[in-house]
Amino acid sequence: MARNIASSAVKHQDYLRSSALPQSALAPLAGILAGKNVGTPITKTTNIAERYNQFCEWIRFASGGLMAENDPDEQQKRVRYTDIVANALMLRNVADLTDALEQLKQRGYPVQPEDVAHLSAYMTEHLQRFGEYTLKLRPVAPLSNQEKTISDPLSEQSGDAEEMSA
Repeated sequence: MARNIASSAVKHQDYLRSSALPQSALAPLAGILAGKNVGTPITKTTNIAERYNQFCEWIRFASGGLMAENDPDEQQKRVRYTDIVANALMLRNVADLTDALEQLKQRGYPVQPEDVAHLSAYMTEHLQRFGEYTLKLRPVAPLSNQEKTISDPLSEQSGDAEEMSA
């Protein structure tokens, strides 16, 4: 049985070589018939594209990533603007990763190319979509009676309401 499978694979490879299709189009088929794992590069490329799409969805968080406009020009603008923002964030991520790897090297940690190959420019955990807001609250001097335009609700409840003249 194994000989039949092997001989049919050879026959199929001979047929593929003699066909009019370009060899680049036939390479995956020939690899499958020869028992080679050709799905790995295809899966890897698909995973990269899917990860980029997830990254762009994270950027377009408002409206669930849906486009409310039916105007093709507006849709194209939204896609282009998302790509611009995605490219800027990926550039920032790569710069941050490069700095971190340089710091590791300076501290004496070995940085292997195999390890770096697993890093991604699509990280979002450290990004703050809504920004970082720091409030510095300072005590405010009380307004004089002439500057007050609204009476204090707490003083009204206690019966100590002051009358204001405009």
